[in-house]
Amino acid sequence: MRLGDARPVIVGVPHPNFELHTLDQGVLGWTTWNARAVVVAGTHRCANPAASGCSGSTGVCTAQSAPYRESDMAHTEVSLFHAAHEALLAEEPALVVLSLHGMSGSGVSLSNGTTGNVIATDLLSRAAQALAEALPGENITACNAGAGVPQDQRLCGTTNTQGRLVNGATAPCTQSSAQSSGRFLHLEQSM
Repeated sequence: MRLGDARPVIVGVPHPNFELHTLDQGVLGWTTWNARAVVVAGTHRCANPAASGCSGSTGVCTAQSAPYRESDMAHTEVSLFHAAHEALLAEEPALVVLSLHGMSGSGVSLSNGTTGNVIATDLLSRAAQALAEALPGENITACNAGAGVPQDQRLCGTTNTQGRLVNGATAPCTQSSAQSSGRFLHLEQSM
């Protein structure tokens, strides 16, 4: 965490022991962007078989889809990872949260933690268009229409508890966000 002058950004790395290179990217982003904080999970997302109690499911830890595990930091409220986000946002409510993830699909999928439409000046749109320009041969998509890149519902972050928190859900563990705050960016990328 940077206590002095910093860009108002939290870089979140919820699955560093499962998704290749996200830890390196998170630390590089924190350093390069002079971000306020980098929050990194210390556990593997599949380490604890107990269900988190939060809505949603995944097949990454088992052969079939199952509830998110309490060791999955992007899908639990009962963790130091989530508490760090809460504390930082309470202290500086205008912080932007970037949640870095890896996926088995090709390219990059971006979302704001909702499936609502966006306009060209939104953070999501600016990030999507910048990535599309920087990586012209990659499959850059957005879960949200209007982002200036093809729309595709690939891993949209709608059950991400930090995204739900930033987007104003009153119960981030179980309640989806109806609309975006414009301060959450969920980035899934090829591993």
